[in-house]
Amino acid sequence: MSYETTPIGQWTLDCWFAFYRFLETMLEHCTIPGMESGNTINNPVKARSGDTFYTKWWYVRRHKDNAKIKIYLDIQVRFFVDPSRHPDEWLFYKVDTSEWTQDNDERVRVRDRCCERIRVKAMQMNRREITIPPKSGEGKLGIGNYMTFARINRRNWLGGNDDIINKERVLENLHFYEKVLEECFAGN
Repeated sequence: MSYETTPIGQWTLDCWFAFYRFLETMLEHCTIPGMESGNTINNPVKARSGDTFYTKWWYVRRHKDNAKIKIYLDIQVRFFVDPSRHPDEWLFYKVDTSEWTQDNDERVRVRDRCCERIRVKAMQMNRREITIPPKSGEGKLGIGNYMTFARINRRNWLGGNDDIINKERVLENLHFYEKVLEECFAGN
């Protein structure tokens, strides 16, 4: 099964891996010292539920207000233990505070400022697909070293369930979201 000919809603893990490999050749490599290149598929993360997450992050930038804070983009696919549930796929804007603080109150303040900055930018650009996750429930905003502060549903950046991937359009979309990150947060 090829990701290039299979409807996106039917993609298997192999399709996602092949798509990630395509992205590795097309997206910018991380050049920040101390950050491994995000142009690899991160080791799968098992959630307490037993669900498995696969992530592909890139476009890491130091925050223009604090060089110890990094902002980046992350494509995340969640495969559920329950086979009746379709995988959950998102493009996330994330913030990494691991070099800066271990204080959760400070982390929340940074995350919330990032949420507000990107919310305002999305409104100015009339881009309703860039949303802020809820503060409670499934998919909620969390607290930690690596925090999501905005997200875009798969149908808005990759395509709908019945669509066949249009690689050129997907790259245009991803580069647009890189530009939003750059305009909101990048210091270098």
